[in-house]
Amino acid sequence: MLPPTDAPCPPEPRAHSEPSSPPAPGSQPDTGRPPDARPAEPAIATTPAGTAPEDTSPEDTAPAGAAPTGTTGESGTRAARPGRLRTARRAVLALGWALGGGLALLVLGRLAHLDDHLWFYIGVDAYTPVVFLPAYPVLAAALARRRWALGALAAAVVAAHVAWVAPGLWPGSPERAPAGATRLRLMTANLEYNNPTAGALAGQIRAASPDLLLLEELSPLTLSGLQHTGVLAGYRYRMLLPEPGAFGAGVLSRFPLTDVAQPRVAGLLSLRATVHPRPAAAFRLFVVHTPAPRDGHATSRWRAQLADLRRETAATAATGMPVVLAGDFNATEDHRGLRRLLAAGPNGAGLRDAHDVAHAGWTPTWSTSSGPVPPLVRIDHVLSTRQFAVTGYRVGSAYGSDHLPLQVDLALRPGR
Repeated sequence: MLPPTDAPCPPEPRAHSEPSSPPAPGSQPDTGRPPDARPAEPAIATTPAGTAPEDTSPEDTAPAGAAPTGTTGESGTRAARPGRLRTARRAVLALGWALGGGLALLVLGRLAHLDDHLWFYIGVDAYTPVVFLPAYPVLAAALARRRWALGALAAAVVAAHVAWVAPGLWPGSPERAPAGATRLRLMTANLEYNNPTAGALAGQIRAASPDLLLLEELSPLTLSGLQHTGVLAGYRYRMLLPEPGAFGAGVLSRFPLTDVAQPRVAGLLSLRATVHPRPAAAFRLFVVHTPAPRDGHATSRWRAQLADLRRETAATAATGMPVVLAGDFNATEDHRGLRRLLAAGPNGAGLRDAHDVAHAGWTPTWSTSSGPVPPLVRIDHVLSTRQFAVTGYRVGSAYGSDHLPLQVDLALRPGR
């Protein structure tokens, strides 16, 4: 049945148009419906299947499989990171093998006594306490990454290093002086022949008040520097042999000196004397300064001097006389030449390094002239036969020389 013609028709849908200007303040917006009517629910637009919506973006319309715009660089970076990480790991592994292999070769060189044949290898042995330190992080990294072959190689290097270094760093205390022993204090100092501030050592000499003062690289310049301070005046017995170069030497003593000798070994001055700390006791003193093994010629002289000291020490000790050798040996216990010298003595009893007996630990004496790098090498020594107890050991402070002075307290056992 048709509606009456005068019946109101339903409102037609409002067409979409641009928004009109905002209503004036205080007026009611024209909503097209009575004020008390509820707003109609918003219509939900639907899109026929297979057609794209009108409001689309490039990402929505991109071909299937294509990366969305704005994410290509990010995904490429993510893809590159694993490759870079693998490259870095390979580089670290290669570095580990290079370090481990190189250090293993140095270990084999020492075991083969290459310092007997190759002069430059003497420097490698001199720096044994520090040159093998990279093996420790290589071992830790190899174990962390489960690289067992590299770990085994690094572990072998670390084991050798510990075996060579640990005895000299083992903690302990000096010996006690036996009852009735004759105590004496010895100081040895390499003045560095061209050192204009050698007189600065005077303060340490006064503080230590040594009974025996041994001076290496005693030149006219360094001797004059000390004499002007007056510190040498208290020594009644002395033998001073200054030379313009690096091989002058001297000994100053509060005890009588006899049988002073000045042999030249391998063309270089040496100094020996018999010291009498009490009327019924004496010992033979060797003031030592071997040449630094910087080249083939100097190394030959260095070996000759160490060999001569070994022969003389063994011959003197065989008579029952106590022996002390002190000075700049230009050698460490990592050098075979010094180890052979330490083995010299009656019936294989050998000499003892005061540093080891006193358990002095890490106390290098050279070089103070390496800028910010502290001394790393212990080439100044006091060696003695077992008739002496070692009751004190101290390394002094810098005074202008490239060496630090060394102070050792000894006690000559009674009946010697």
